[in-house]
Amino acid sequence: MRFNVIFMVFLFALPMSVKAEVVTDPLKYYLTRFGAAMLLNNTKKLMRYEKDFNNDGIPEIFITTEKRVNHREGNVWSVYISENGHYVESPGGTDVPTFFPDGVYIGYLPEYGQIGILNYFPGSARDGSLLAYTLQGIKFVKHNLGTIYPSGGDKALFKKYFGDDAKGIDVINEDLESAMKSLGLSTEVKMPKKLDCGKEEMEFYPCKGQVRH
Repeated sequence: MRFNVIFMVFLFALPMSVKAEVVTDPLKYYLTRFGAAMLLNNTKKLMRYEKDFNNDGIPEIFITTEKRVNHREGNVWSVYISENGHYVESPGGTDVPTFFPDGVYIGYLPEYGQIGILNYFPGSARDGSLLAYTLQGIKFVKHNLGTIYPSGGDKALFKKYFGDDAKGIDVINEDLESAMKSLGLSTEVKMPKKLDCGKEEMEFYPCKGQVRH
């Protein structure tokens, strides 16, 4: 696979026009919406990551938990983008950043001319998909860069981003219940009387015997 060529295909993608809710305190906003449900699902650990992606001097904030995982692809992150002195929640959907903290590369991507996220999603013992996320406006856009072979022709590429010298990222680990109490949020756990599994607000509740995070 020609990594640079695939990267260049996406260089001319235009930022999408999207609306997002203004958020003053991302962590409090996240826990107000989902904290009680996550406690109900026996979630213990909260993870945060902060990095400036849009070069405004204020870091974007990524939040997830140890149980909010999309199979082998990684943790599913809610992202809050700094904009005009406040935060906005980045739209989710299929492009929401998904990666394990210890198996991701986040840094400057020359082919894009900006900071981005690279994640390797194993498909088998010999190959897998290389995924990139770039920030366009207030939305992260996922690019599937195709199949690579870590032990074959793409060995040097894989080692550069995900090999022995790749450290992953440092995240802030917090106890979920303690974080809620520090923000003055109730930790009382109650199962909602009615579940609508199609709504985003119900993402963290057990639904039809399945847990989505």
